[in-house]
Amino acid sequence: SLAVAFLREVEELGAVDALTLAPPRGLPRRLGDFRILGLLGSGGVGSVYEAEQISTGWHVALKCLHPHLAHQPSARLRFAREARLATWLRHPGTVRGHGLQSHGDSVFLVMDLLHGHSLHRLLRARTDPRDVDHARACAVLDDPKALTRVFGDFAAALAFTHRHGVVHRDVKPANLFVCTDGRGVLLDFGLACAPALAEAELTATCDFLGTPVYMSPEQAAGARVLRPSTDVYSLAAVLYECLAGEPLVRNDTLPVVLDAVRRARAPSVRRMTGVAPRALACLVRRCLRRNARWRPDAGSLAEALGCSVSPGRTSIAREFRFEAAPAVA
Repeated sequence: SLAVAFLREVEELGAVDALTLAPPRGLPRRLGDFRILGLLGSGGVGSVYEAEQISTGWHVALKCLHPHLAHQPSARLRFAREARLATWLRHPGTVRGHGLQSHGDSVFLVMDLLHGHSLHRLLRARTDPRDVDHARACAVLDDPKALTRVFGDFAAALAFTHRHGVVHRDVKPANLFVCTDGRGVLLDFGLACAPALAEAELTATCDFLGTPVYMSPEQAAGARVLRPSTDVYSLAAVLYECLAGEPLVRNDTLPVVLDAVRRARAPSVRRMTGVAPRALACLVRRCLRRNARWRPDAGSLAEALGCSVSPGRTSIAREFRFEAAPAVA
């Protein structure tokens, strides 16, 4: 059945992740016109490096497909699709791609180099006062005004991608980046669904992949077609974690998490109002409704958060009465 196939593929993907967390061995210090300067991060599909383009001196990020995946046609096809989306989608809230290149056996995507931290990194740093990024994490996550602004950027980026027929399908803290100037940027379109760029060779089960804890109920149920509302739910699940200090669904075995997501009810406003303005808590609750038809679209969410507000519309952000953010040493 589709559900069984979904569980099998996600479990296999998890096994691959465990094998690929370390940077690839034997990666040359130079890839064509690019000199590798250091590792920025690594995941199940590839590793991201800071690099310098030798001919221009331009510093970029290179996302390199893991060597053991570079010879798999389906993996290369998905990576090529991600590269086309990153190059095609040009918006201040999406990371800008500059095309796919290869050098020897290495296949890599050239992207703008961003300065800052992912929400995944900031959420971890907030809980550890000894962490070097603790002050920065608190400045973003414990200030409702700053948090509202950055999530407005994320919502605006999703609204843009949705208008172009693209559903991200993997909105999670690791794919939400907070730049040092306070901007929010949406990363990684590796699991995105884009009918305009659809490839017949991609398996049907890839449509179900994502990160279980942040999935929408319909995604966890194995829906064959996922609509933009699934991204709105996932973004709200991340915002809820930032506000409440804990994820909407606790991590557990895959079947337990999927069942919890499918059964999840929108959290009470009271669980968030200790640290967030009531208007923001109510908005998060609306986005986490189990019935996708009752969720606002990403554009409405962006406007409610004060990003790209249309004339005559009152944003949630303007209704908030913010207190001054605590000073950061």
